[in-house]
Amino acid sequence: MAEHPEAEDLEKKISEARPGNSGTAHEKKENSKGTLESVANELGDLLNLGVGIAAPAAGYALTGNLGVPVVSAAYVAGSSGNLTSKGFRNESLIGSIVGTILNYFTLPLKTMALAGKAAYLTMTPLVTNLISPTTDHLVKNKSPRGLYEKLRKDYWPNVKKTFRTSWPIGYFPSLFLPQAYVVAAMGIAFYVYKKFVVGSKGEETDKTPYSVAAPNVSYKLLRNTSKGLYDATTALGSGISKLLYSPSSKAGTKQAPNAAGGHP
Repeated sequence: MAEHPEAEDLEKKISEARPGNSGTAHEKKENSKGTLESVANELGDLLNLGVGIAAPAAGYALTGNLGVPVVSAAYVAGSSGNLTSKGFRNESLIGSIVGTILNYFTLPLKTMALAGKAAYLTMTPLVTNLISPTTDHLVKNKSPRGLYEKLRKDYWPNVKKTFRTSWPIGYFPSLFLPQAYVVAAMGIAFYVYKKFVVGSKGEETDKTPYSVAAPNVSYKLLRNTSKGLYDATTALGSGISKLLYSPSSKAGTKQAPNAAGGHP
C-alpha cells in the first residue's frame, strides 16, 4: 500500500529536524562553496598585502636607499579613496620600481657641483613622466598594449603640468641634499602630484580597504578555515554514524557481537 503524502511530509520534517540534518543538501553545498571562496579571497588579500610590503623592502635591499620605500609609500598614500588590497599591492609595487630607477638616475649627483645638479635635475620631469606611466600601465594591465598611444597623448602635457606644480617641491631641496635623500624628496613630490594635481582613479575590484583587510584577514582566514574543517569533520562523523547504525550494520552485530574486540 502506498504511503499517504501527509505521512511522507511528516517524515521529511522529522528527518530535517534531527541534529546534523538542518538545511538541504543544496544549502550545505552552497555554504561549503561560500566558505571556500571566502578562504580563497582572504588568501588573495594576504598575498596582495605581502607583495605590497615586500616590494619596497626589496627595493631598499637592492639600492640601500631609504628613498625607495618613501616613493612606494607616496604612491600608496597619494591614491584617492579606499584602496583595496589589490590596489595597495599595485601602487606599492609601482612606487618601488619607480623609486629604484630614480636611485640610479640620481647617482651622478654624487660627483656634481651645485651648477651641475641644477642642470641635471631639470630633466627629472622628463624621466618621471616616462617611467611612472609606463610602470603603472605594465603593472595594472600586464601588457604593453596601448602604452604607446597613452604616452604619445599624455607625455608632454604631463611634463608641462609637472614643471608647473610638483617639480619645485623635489627640485630645490635636491640641490643641497645628499644623493641618498634626493629620492625621498622626489617621493614627496610624487605624493603631492598624485594626491592634489591629477588624483588617482584607483582599482575597486573588491570593496574591502587594505587598511581594514590588513588586521582582519588573518583572523578571518583562520575562522573560515576552521569552519571548513569542522564542516568536513561533522560530515565524516555523520557518515560513519549512519554506517554503524544502519539496519545492515545491526544485523552484522547480532551475528558477531564481539567482532570489534572492544568494551561494550
